[in-house]
Amino acid sequence: MRILKAFTPDESALTVSEISRRTGLHVATVSRLVAELVSHGFLSRDADRRVRIGVRLWNPGTRASPTLSLRDAAMPFMEGGGEPAQRQEHEEVKPSVGEAHA
Repeated sequence: MRILKAFTPDESALTVSEISRRTGLHVATVSRLVAELVSHGFLSRDADRRVRIGVRLWNPGTRASPTLSLRDAAMPFMEGGGEPAQRQEHEEVKPSVGEAHA
């Protein structure tokens, strides 16, 4: 858990050395644990070997999110599949007799 807690929203990609410093674990231990977590998809490595949270951790996180049901409810409207997004009403306002046109 200490390895996962090392990541922050502002620092989502870290080197093994950075993770080691943040967790207080030896670099060799972090390297071994990161390799194991990468092999299971819990962490991933960039082309520059920086470590990031992997897809397998994002999926359960989004399923457990309290905003998920709100997102699911709003998605049809955001995608245009819900009634309010499909219905486009336009009202033409005609000037009254004697009003100047701009």
